Amino acid sequence: MSGLVKEYSLLLKDIIMTLTKTQFLCVQPKTEHAREKFDSYMDKLHSCRIVIDREQTYVLASITNRYSFEMGKEYDENWEIIK
Repeated sequence: MSGLVKEYSLLLKDIIMTLTKTQFLCVQPKTEHAREKFDSYMDKLHSCRIVIDREQTYVLASITNRYSFEMGKEYDENWEIIK
């Protein structure tokens, strides 16, 4: 029975890790306003953590945790997603 419990525990751990895995996007500023935030608060680091994934927008936080912003998935005036 302990082997079954161990397998179940590992399965639960995998499910929890999958559900809580942090997702990231790389972004690039398109406007002067965004460039100022990128340079000053984001330390010119492109990676951002997805805080909230909505239907048409993301809420992102810089990996420095000094700047958060909302960005459109299809089009955004200030930011673009880079690969």
